[in-house]
Amino acid sequence: MPSDQTRTFEKLEALLDKEKAILLDGRLDDLGYIARKKDVLLNSRKLEISNSNILNRVRQKADRNQLLLNAALSGLREVTTKLEALRIGPEKLNTYDQTGQRNPLAGDHKGALQRRA
Repeated sequence: MPSDQTRTFEKLEALLDKEKAILLDGRLDDLGYIARKKDVLLNSRKLEISNSNILNRVRQKADRNQLLLNAALSGLREVTTKLEALRIGPEKLNTYDQTGQRNPLAGDHKGALQRRA
């Protein structure tokens, strides 16, 4: 019969696997629930275990999830930057003549251009 400590680590492993699935699915709104559950487990008194295999598995899963979370945050920052650039619009508007030469448009057109499909 597994000890309370082993069961706690098994729950933590299952939670880390669930966190991985959430990150891979892009369901970032579910991460708050996972964080609260991990907090409860990590603050329990049942985390002292001498089995290095279990500790290594949990550490590897936590490290993997940290990489996934960092990648998700990086992607969100990138999207935010791109959306902001689209919202503001280009600083300068250019046209091209029949010979392919670029000609800047005069005036302040910042944010005044509407793109239509």
